[in-house]
Amino acid sequence: SDDGFFVTDFKNGIAKCSPIGKIEPEKINGGRFFLENGCYSLIKLEKTKEEKADTSDLSFDFPGCENVNIGDILSPVTSYTEQKGYITGKSAGLRAGIYALINIIKNCGENNSFAAVFSVKDNLGFKGARVAFSNLNPSQGYVIGTASCDNKNTGISLGKGPAVRLMDKAAVFNKTVLESSLQKINLNEYQKEIVTEGANMSNRAMYLNNGIPLLNINCPVKYKGTFNETVCMEDINKIINCFCTSI
Repeated sequence: SDDGFFVTDFKNGIAKCSPIGKIEPEKINGGRFFLENGCYSLIKLEKTKEEKADTSDLSFDFPGCENVNIGDILSPVTSYTEQKGYITGKSAGLRAGIYALINIIKNCGENNSFAAVFSVKDNLGFKGARVAFSNLNPSQGYVIGTASCDNKNTGISLGKGPAVRLMDKAAVFNKTVLESSLQKINLNEYQKEIVTEGANMSNRAMYLNNGIPLLNINCPVKYKGTFNETVCMEDINKIINCFCTSI
């Protein structure tokens, strides 16, 4: 995940920090971040005004720790729990995508030719995926991302299979290309996702080189962006299986 902070000030056990990547203050209130030296912080949202909270309203309490310096980087605590096929923890959605791609490589890679890319800095301007797609110039691309179950307009739910994105703020997928891409991986049961706010920056890959046909196959995520992101193993396994039966 690109979610983190630079320490910009530290006095009397309390730090002020500058965000790295896309941070939504309300969603991380009460969470924990840690430094490389092992010190951890408790986050408090000091919001006294009516308007939407900003990252400047966050304070970072380091109980009993004075070894904090300007320029230190804070990373989120990412422990998780599993219960009856549901996994909950920080960045569970992104981790689900990594897990799916690793298993696609392990179980489907033999006797098949494809390139698997793990990219970074999506929230910092598509810097990772742009380089990978430009160098590989594939004839077809698939992005394994996340789909929020918390957006009432999309109707995405846990346990009902992967979500195929039809459009977002960065891309509108051509119907013919979409149907062709789905046929190639034999994905017949899926949820449809339309995002009117925000975008998956990796979708910009479709505009690289001479144009790359692209399909988003997203893992449904509940409480997205919080320390309690929740995913369903059934959805993740369906993503893996649709590739392993077709590559």
